[in-house]
Amino acid sequence: MTVQLVEKKKWQYKDYARLDDENRYEVIEGELVMAPSPATRHQFISGELDFKLRDFVKKHQIGTVFHAPLDVILSPPQCFPTEYFVH
Repeated sequence: MTVQLVEKKKWQYKDYARLDDENRYEVIEGELVMAPSPATRHQFISGELDFKLRDFVKKHQIGTVFHAPLDVILSPPQCFPTEYFVH
């Protein structure tokens, strides 16, 4: 997957959260980058993983599975929309 640098400035999560278009973005080292939509293969694998992950989590009663898009802030200014999150 290739990403495209959108604007040269130090982005923070609050800036990222104010974006209101339909593009997919990530904040990497304070830079806003635009990522392309996932390919068909990615979507197929994601669907298979979703089924297996939800089944496992439910069977073992260990939480709830959330599916994309869901922002994960690893450490400011890193912000990535994640595919899955178990809480």
